[in-house]
Amino acid sequence: MGISLSITDGTTTVSLSGTSPVLGCTYFPQTSQQRNGEWQPVTEQAEVNLRGTAATIRSTIASIEQLLQAAIRRQQTGMGDRVYVTFAPLSETAYRSEITDGRVVWSTNPGLRRLGDTNPTVQVSVIWTRAPGWDGALTQIQLSANGQAASTSARTITNNAANGNWVQMAADQVTGDMPTPLMLELTNTTGGAQAYRKLFVNLNAYSDPANLVHYLQAEAVVSGGSSSADATCSGGNKWSVTLSTTPTTYQWTLPAADMQRTKGRRARITARVRELAAMFFGEVGTGRAALSADVLTALDGGVRYGRASLAAGLADRVSSRAALLAELQAAPVARATTTGASRASATATRKTMNEDLTAALTAATGETDIEKAVGLLIEKHAAYGRTVEALTVDLGAANTRAQAAEARVATIERDAIMISAKHDGQWAPSLDALLSTLSVDQLRVWQATAPRIVPQGEIQAPTGPSAPTGAMPAEVATSVAKARDNGWKSLSAREKHAITQHNPTLAATLRAG
Repeated sequence: MGISLSITDGTTTVSLSGTSPVLGCTYFPQTSQQRNGEWQPVTEQAEVNLRGTAATIRSTIASIEQLLQAAIRRQQTGMGDRVYVTFAPLSETAYRSEITDGRVVWSTNPGLRRLGDTNPTVQVSVIWTRAPGWDGALTQIQLSANGQAASTSARTITNNAANGNWVQMAADQVTGDMPTPLMLELTNTTGGAQAYRKLFVNLNAYSDPANLVHYLQAEAVVSGGSSSADATCSGGNKWSVTLSTTPTTYQWTLPAADMQRTKGRRARITARVRELAAMFFGEVGTGRAALSADVLTALDGGVRYGRASLAAGLADRVSSRAALLAELQAAPVARATTTGASRASATATRKTMNEDLTAALTAATGETDIEKAVGLLIEKHAAYGRTVEALTVDLGAANTRAQAAEARVATIERDAIMISAKHDGQWAPSLDALLSTLSVDQLRVWQATAPRIVPQGEIQAPTGPSAPTGAMPAEVATSVAKARDNGWKSLSAREKHAITQHNPTLAATLRAG
């Protein structure tokens, strides 16, 4: 029995190896190449033979093209089902590889694309680009953990490197010779009261996983700080330091044996720090009492901008730099006063300034509520900024199009000059290198002054005296009149050449203006 080859998105499947009207195909998978350490996508094709009515052949090919287009859209938008090519050699296990691009090409042999015949036989090439490797069926593999034998049942891990925060998969369970995707399921069995916000998963496959000690206790510091017992910490101890404004460096020694066990692979260091966060939360709470330790913990060290910072309680309002400077300049300056009259005067000044500011905001926005008016101004400022940004992008695109148009015009004019020069016998292949370095303006000057090239072996009659203007051909006379009325630059390359060849002296006079 032959191979089994098909294209599928999980719902629609088109066989390329023998389901009517498909007779069969010629296909063998190509090997992916590595570039800069990365496996590259594979482009290959299957020659597919079909026989049947024209309608069934067209319908089958249309189904193939629809699947290939769906694969392309998936790569462009991330939407839709994945499309795979499925291959099984000689009734063996089927494997699949995701298609990212593809097309159908009809045979160049006229006899293999005659759909007008009765039950014609046609041949098409189905060409696709696929992922570097082939995937088998999703298979659950056994896991072992610290003190727990390998099993397909769940293994228990803890947030404690010393007491088991790792699982291991035996190498012989993963077949093949390329990296494979992994689906890892984690279940919180400590109860709903224990919430985990960040999980770090590290892969230790290419080093020496059986012997590498993948954690380093803080109390193993070379010097500095102090260690004390703490049952809640990994290893049963904690290491503490007192922070100050003086920069201090603490060092740990990475054992040479463990460095060798990494086998040159990159390692990521993840540190667990306690107490420091509580100190920071306390400092923040001093200035913003509403931000409790629980609220700050929920922020998870993220960054908030604009209205998001207001909602989180990290800012009092949103304003532009210009608005803030204007407000600071308009704000009253506090001075120490000793009389009630001075205090009353300062109060009146502040009141007048606030009233003027409110009136100005109302006039600008139509909103009497000062906070809403400021919000509207901020929104308008942002809208103006977006408009300016969009106009800048449009201007850049217009400049790019204009430059491209100028380049096309120059190319067309250069081609026209060269065609005219060839027609008039001014060009020879030996001139190509020189002419390619000339600008369009320089090329015009060359054509206007270049003599006709006499081929080797040809004898050209001597040029007689220049004919008087009155005896010149009508076409040349018309061009001369045009040059006198509108200037030499108004002439085309062909008109300039005609005048120059007829009467070089006259051409020089017209060119000089």
